Formats: sequence, structure tokens, C-alpha cells
Amino acid sequence: MRTGRPQTQLSYLVTGKKRCKRCKRKLPLDSFHVARSSNNGRNYPYSYCKQCQRKNVREFFATPAGKRLIRSRNLKRDFGITVAQYDAMVEAQNGRCAICKGAEQHISPYTKTVRRLSLDHNHRTGKLRGLLCSLCNRRIGLFNEDLQLLRAAISYLQQHA
Repeated sequence: MRTGRPQTQLSYLVTGKKRCKRCKRKLPLDSFHVARSSNNGRNYPYSYCKQCQRKNVREFFATPAGKRLIRSRNLKRDFGITVAQYDAMVEAQNGRCAICKGAEQHISPYTKTVRRLSLDHNHRTGKLRGLLCSLCNRRIGLFNEDLQLLRAAISYLQQHA
């Protein structure tokens, strides 16, 4: 008794071509990514050609679910926190910048919406410090997080007030 995939699905082994489920074109096998995990140890080409797979991914990441996934991955990768932890920080600071106590006002040029507060962190240790508006975050960055330089700037401003 034969098990596994029907012979019609494996016809690409003979012809060297496979039909994409999205664009319906019959393309050479190198036009498909290969799935490296299968029950029997074989590597099967994906159902969509590389071009259609790219379109699928782009379309998904344009949806609200895709955007949430990107945000979640970025927070985890860059800062080691979850979206829930970020949201708790926002709530603890009442949605305000830890320095100027103002709300974020910077409009993203891509989404045309008000940006989220930036996660401020020590660039040497990676330790999170708090949430800052875009302006305060840039100001600290321009001073390279150098306390002596910041004190000198404060002294300068006080002298010339």
C-alpha cells in the first residue's frame, strides 16, 4: 500500500516544473523556496513561487495582524520585552515623556500618525531607563549620553539666561 503524497503532486520530480497556486504559472523548481521540514525527510518546494511568496508576505505585513507581529518581534529583539510590558511602562508614565512630561507629538512620515514613545536605554549596558518623546530621545542621543557634556550644557544655559 502506498502512503504519502499522491503521484500527481510529485509530477514536478519528472518534469522539473511546478505550478504556483497563486499565479497559476508552471515554473522551474528553482523558482520555489524549499520546505526543509517534512515527516519523511524529503524537501518539498512550497506551493507558491518566490515572487508570489514575497507578495503574500508583503500583503500580510500590511495588515493590522502583521503590524502587531512586527512590533512584537522588534520589541523582543531590540529590548527583550513584550508588547504588554511596553504598554505597562506607558501606563506607569501616564503616556508621557519621562523628561519633559509631554505627550509624543512627532508625526511619523510613513504612517502619518503620532509615533509611540521611544524606549530609552543605556547603549553600553542595554538596560532600559524609561520612555521618552522623540525630541528628548534625540537630545540625549546628540549628547552621546555623556553626563559631563549635559552638565556643561546646563551650566552654559544658566550663565546666559
